[in-house]
Amino acid sequence: GAWLGGMKRLEALAVGFGMNARGAMEIILASVALEAGLINERIFVALVVMALFTSMLGGPVMKRLMDKHEHSEPQTLPPFPTAASGTELR
Repeated sequence: GAWLGGMKRLEALAVGFGMNARGAMEIILASVALEAGLINERIFVALVVMALFTSMLGGPVMKRLMDKHEHSEPQTLPPFPTAASGTELR
C-alpha cells in the first residue's frame, strides 16, 4: 500500500514492517481466544512468542531499512495505471 501510494521501496518496507509490530493487540486477542477455548495452550504460546519477536525486531529492522534508504540513489517508479491514463487496471 505504501509503495502504491508513492513511497520509495525501502520506505514502504519500513512502513509495512512497522505496521506488523503490534504485539500488545496480538497477546490480548490470544488471551481472549484461550479463555474462550478457541485455541489451546500450545497455540497461545506460539502467538505470544511471535508477538514478542515481531515487536522486538520492528524497531531495528525499520532503522536499518531507513538507513539504507538514506544512502541509496533516488528511485523512480513506473506510473500507476489509472482509468484516466487510458491504461486498463488488471
